[in-house]
Amino acid sequence: MVALASLRVGLILARLFMVAIGAAAIGWTISVTLNFWAYAPIADVADHIIAGETYKPDVLDALAAGLSNSQTLARRSSALSKAAIIRLQQAENAIAIDDRQLIDARLQALGQATDDALSNAPYDPFLWLVRFWLDNTRAGFSPAHLRYLQMSYALGPNEAWIAFKRNRIALAIFSELPPALAEAAISEFVGLVRSHLYSEAADIAAGQAQPIRAILFARLRDIKQSDRQSFAKLLYDRNLNDVPVPGIAPPPQRPYH
Repeated sequence: MVALASLRVGLILARLFMVAIGAAAIGWTISVTLNFWAYAPIADVADHIIAGETYKPDVLDALAAGLSNSQTLARRSSALSKAAIIRLQQAENAIAIDDRQLIDARLQALGQATDDALSNAPYDPFLWLVRFWLDNTRAGFSPAHLRYLQMSYALGPNEAWIAFKRNRIALAIFSELPPALAEAAISEFVGLVRSHLYSEAADIAAGQAQPIRAILFARLRDIKQSDRQSFAKLLYDRNLNDVPVPGIAPPPQRPYH
């Protein structure tokens, strides 16, 4: 009788244990599902920002409102990185409208987001680039900040979506770069043209890189003529022909009537 009673107790406990496991599994599934749907809009917008799209400030504000309270961000390093991208876009928007109070708030939020993301993803080259840009924006350029740019190049030397943003930032302070970083920035520019990213490279040449176009273009001799031709056309269409692309003569000047 004792053995039978013990068996019954054991069966009851086993059933209770299985019920508890089942309830925990259901709870975990619900939690994961809810977190996924909370994370999905953040990831989607961040991916579109990376692709070059822009969003109205109210759209970003709506997403940012839930960032600090999202349990998903605390558990997923990828979510933290996406949050930093959204915070970066918010900071750039604030700078564009030159609202000092808003700029300070956005930069502070970006700093926290970047720190959180880097603590979970220290090998993300884009986050190190954001850290470099952020510190320069907050306090002005300092050679001490170059270690962040160096980390970005070391961890992600050939990622095109990072290269476009990074190259603009690096070439804007080209005279301050040590030889190794200067070479990395030049090679990156050439890589954009070689990768058929002609429009992106032309934007850089027409903007931050204008003072050093002769240095950059000299290195284009090493790439295919077809690539130089396509790149040169975009430049010459913008009347940027005072520094010709090697081997591609600018179109003749049209006489004025």
